[in-house]
Amino acid sequence: MTVLIYSLLILFMLLILMKTEYNNGFFYILSVFLVVMAGFRYGVGTDFLAYKNSFETGVYWYEEWGFVTLVELLTAVGLNAQGVFLVIAILIQVIMFRGLRKLSNNYTVFLFSIFFYISLYYFNESLNIIRQFLAMAIFIWNFDNVIKRNVFKFSIFIFISYLFHASVLYFVPLYFLYPILKKLMERKLIVYCLIAASYILMHINFDNVIESFLLSFNNNSGDVNSYGVYLDYYFDDYVKYELSFNLWTVLTVKMLISLYIIYNSKKYMDNLDFKNLYSVYIFGVMLVLTFSPMLIFRRLIYYVSIFEILVFAIFAVKDSTFRVLIIIFALFYFGVNLLFGFSTPMPYRINLDIFG
Repeated sequence: MTVLIYSLLILFMLLILMKTEYNNGFFYILSVFLVVMAGFRYGVGTDFLAYKNSFETGVYWYEEWGFVTLVELLTAVGLNAQGVFLVIAILIQVIMFRGLRKLSNNYTVFLFSIFFYISLYYFNESLNIIRQFLAMAIFIWNFDNVIKRNVFKFSIFIFISYLFHASVLYFVPLYFLYPILKKLMERKLIVYCLIAASYILMHINFDNVIESFLLSFNNNSGDVNSYGVYLDYYFDDYVKYELSFNLWTVLTVKMLISLYIIYNSKKYMDNLDFKNLYSVYIFGVMLVLTFSPMLIFRRLIYYVSIFEILVFAIFAVKDSTFRVLIIIFALFYFGVNLLFGFSTPMPYRINLDIFG
């Protein structure tokens, strides 16, 4: 079952890249397959059983009002835990894809972004950190309001995102930073220096500083006891600096990719999508390089690192050499993550019972 499911996933995501009259049909087949794969999975995703237990018992370890209300409404109409997973899977994929489409004026770019959404493992992560991915999907949908400088709509969607995961609030300042970043990223030398500085910081262990900051922050907020216990209990897994060779390799490759994109950026500035997304992509690379050695931040920066799939897609459509290399890298990255069991993707099992 596991081999069949992931073989079909790879097949479908490669089919949408083919230049044929059937691209649109392949996309809809892939979309349905992703919803079925995510919605009917059983035991797939690190936190699957914890969520399943909370859906069944009504005892939640999370407090986001929007997510809790959604779960209670779905169970009230007769859906069981598997049914809740199915509805959440539909919401994440539909909102995420609509958001990516809004940021892609070119349909081929959109299809490539879906390919990278899967192959760079964001889809598999959506099977694990489901509350954050609901918030992220809404954030991607909302980013069009950052570009168009519509603070009213931006605020409304941020509030909706917050109802599903409070982490989105960390990226509210991006609305105000965006014009500054966009202007700053026009200067290549500065961008090169920022990437170089981030890569150097990647090799520096400052987890003690981060721990002290988090404890101080919670002390000021009056919740030091609960958060202090959290840090003591989970420190080795979430806050401790750990730059393994595998992670170093991935981050180094991503740094090299960013240098290639920076070097060729002027060629693409007439592309409105690239012009709008380039600065956020570079900002995301900086955060990824600096903070990825600490797991607590690796997940958080998905909000901006995910923009890489759109920038890669733009380059892949225009640059044939880049297209071949980035597809090979993405498929290799996907395969390695599966084999290492990142986010517990295997064994893949299905449960079709969604009622009662």
